[in-house]
Amino acid sequence: MQSYVFGGERMMGLWTLSGQAGYSQSRERNPGGIASATFEGDFADAGFSSSRKPRLMIDSSFYDPASFALDEVEWEKSDTRDREKNIRLDLAREYDIQGYAAQAKFGGKLSRRHKDNDNEVWKYDDFDDLTLADFQGGNVDYALGRFGPGISASAIKGAIGGLDASEFYDEEESRINDFDMHEDINAAYLMNTVDIDRWRVIAGLRYEGTRFSAKAPACATASSSPSPAAMTTTTGCPACTCATS
Repeated sequence: MQSYVFGGERMMGLWTLSGQAGYSQSRERNPGGIASATFEGDFADAGFSSSRKPRLMIDSSFYDPASFALDEVEWEKSDTRDREKNIRLDLAREYDIQGYAAQAKFGGKLSRRHKDNDNEVWKYDDFDDLTLADFQGGNVDYALGRFGPGISASAIKGAIGGLDASEFYDEEESRINDFDMHEDINAAYLMNTVDIDRWRVIAGLRYEGTRFSAKAPACATASSSPSPAAMTTTTGCPACTCATS
């Protein structure tokens, strides 16, 4: 993640000008890894005792890794990027009202954000005669009781490493999580401050408009085009505050 902010302030007689510009970006990349590995087994008359500390009641073959056949391995890689840039400008002027110190101030801020995600998924299946016994990585330490063997990620990778990845590419799952989003925010304010003896009176008005748009596959097929969606919100808020010291 990277973030940069540049700003400054300048006095021009009774006027004070201040500004700030910022840029930030972040990126999360998964170059490729095992998202899941599914093993399946059939067992009858399974149950448990005690709802406070459940104890599994099942045939001992449940703890035999050879009883679980490898059904599917999902391999996934993704690339998510998020960028935001903004600029802010404020202008203030000192003056007096019948001997009372006052300040008028106004300004605005613009923000532009863009976020997108690209996801790729491969689902490997049709494994012949491969069971958990071929991929076990030692027993799992489980505080609530016997758990059984763990799974070796390196062994799973070795099993799919020699296969043709193009034959197992899942186009539907690869497209369903793809998106492209934009968020534009425009904000402005006007305020006035007056100090009257021990009282400070602040009155002002703020405006903010947000436009959000997003594109994602309307359906997860190769021929489907991105489906756009947009939303715009606008808010205006007057305020008046009095304080004493």
